[in-house]
Amino acid sequence: MFCLMRGGLEKNKLVSSDYPCQRNKHCRIPCTHVNLDHSNILPCIQDIVAHIEQALLLFGENANQDIMPSYADLLSKCNKLLKTLNDMKLPVVKPRWFENSDAGPGVGVSNFEVHFRDAELTLLYERDFACRVHSARGSSGDNEAEKTNSAVGDSIFDGATLQWNKYPKFYNLSDDQIAKLTLQEYDSEEEKRMEMNAWWVAKELACRIDGAPVFSEYIHSFVTEKPGDTFFFNREYLKQFQKTTGNTQKETLGYFYRYENIEIYQRALQSR
Repeated sequence: MFCLMRGGLEKNKLVSSDYPCQRNKHCRIPCTHVNLDHSNILPCIQDIVAHIEQALLLFGENANQDIMPSYADLLSKCNKLLKTLNDMKLPVVKPRWFENSDAGPGVGVSNFEVHFRDAELTLLYERDFACRVHSARGSSGDNEAEKTNSAVGDSIFDGATLQWNKYPKFYNLSDDQIAKLTLQEYDSEEEKRMEMNAWWVAKELACRIDGAPVFSEYIHSFVTEKPGDTFFFNREYLKQFQKTTGNTQKETLGYFYRYENIEIYQRALQSR
């Protein structure tokens, strides 16, 4: 079992989004009266999103342009949003996090990446307490993770056929182009085609899970195509941080952010 507690936080309170603000002496605005459409929060968020979209277009057209002015402007908008949230004096949220998990390296208590990600989530959500129970494999009666996997399987195998060869061989080539293909070009085209078929099947499975009766009310499925959108998108930088020490470690990208997370789990992590 894995436990992670934030040092110095109260352990006897849990404030959720539906917790009556009137009971919190620090809150000026009752939850029932908070309307994002009529507050300053939504305009701040829309301003930030618009700025990011504009920056992406700008730097996509000219990669050599100085990024610092745009970065400073974005930082100012983000600080404005944080100040707006702070001025509302909303109740402090201290979630207590419980996870039922299967075994494996992705949740291993000795895995450095797992420790770092758990500390990262604690930093993001201000978790008061996190507990993960690793159930034994092969015991589906007691293993909640295997029950979920079984439910996913039932939603996928719904009796409908699953088309694998969505994109047949040479689907996007003319007869003249096919005749001129070299062996190397043929192998390259086949590799791209197989990858496209795999992504199509993955999306089809995600749609079946989301469309399953009852089950779709409790779980959402999605396909992550870009490595930068995955949860472990910065794994390589994390490995560099872990493998280096001293001044060399300080030169790694994102050192101070990772150092803060390491401090959290070193101070608060308990494995039992």
